[in-house]
Amino acid sequence: MTIYTVHLPPETGDRVADAERAVFIPEAFSWGAFILGPLWLLGNRVWLALLLWCGVVAALLGVAATTAGMSRLGGLAALLVALFFGWEGRHFLRMKLDGRGFRLADVVAARNPRDAERSFFLRWLESPPPVRPQPPPPRSAAPQDDVLGLFPEASEGA
Repeated sequence: MTIYTVHLPPETGDRVADAERAVFIPEAFSWGAFILGPLWLLGNRVWLALLLWCGVVAALLGVAATTAGMSRLGGLAALLVALFFGWEGRHFLRMKLDGRGFRLADVVAARNPRDAERSFFLRWLESPPPVRPQPPPPRSAAPQDDVLGLFPEASEGA
């Protein structure tokens, strides 16, 4: 079974429209990010992670170019970078959604994305919509004759 995080867009008031834009992200190793690295990041429009990947690779190439005999360590470093993005690629997707105003709505365990959607929506549609707290009434701009301090009345003759 795979664990999926469910992310919903900012609320528009229409639960059906919000549900259609729900995003399910599996908590699993991303083979696409591991093998294709920058192409996977580019395809998923994860710009900051792509910049991070470019910076790390440029630094590794710079170190490999200045140091003789770095070919073995360069290959190992490239493998470690690929492993990092394979494990953390989905996290970068979650960060992108968070930046766009999506919120984590639920965590679902399922065998495939279709079962995850079914499980989430059955539970989500049965639950009542969240009650939004009412904002406090606006303060009046007119000055009041309230007394500041610890005494209930204005002192006379002060």
